[in-house]
Amino acid sequence: MTQIEDIRNRYDEKFQLSEFAEAYQLALELIKTDPSNFVSYNLAGRALFRNGDNCNAERYFLIALSICENNENCLSFLSQINLNENNFELTMVYLEKLIKIKSSYKLEKIRAFIHLYPSCEHAREKIFLMV
Repeated sequence: MTQIEDIRNRYDEKFQLSEFAEAYQLALELIKTDPSNFVSYNLAGRALFRNGDNCNAERYFLIALSICENNENCLSFLSQINLNENNFELTMVYLEKLIKIKSSYKLEKIRAFIHLYPSCEHAREKIFLMV
């Protein structure tokens, strides 16, 4: 097992145990090991998001997205973060990018977002027109 695989396995273990602060620290180790790997930034963002730190999670997801612009996972988290913050315009930007990728799984997640946030009528109408 390589060092990266070991760190990733420990990250997965900590994440599964809901030890998100520890998982985040392991993601930082992965970033130090290979700063050009978008997955490591994605893992850091995911741990921060689950720990309730949307602001810093968004920062890591944006870095990951700058490395891999069609990263569905980042787009999904970024849309959810912005939706939670009632930033519907940015939510729509990320959802539109997800739709362009044409992943049926992600389209189902988009529909789930719509049903979770029925008060966002404008976003609901626009998304239903796109899908």
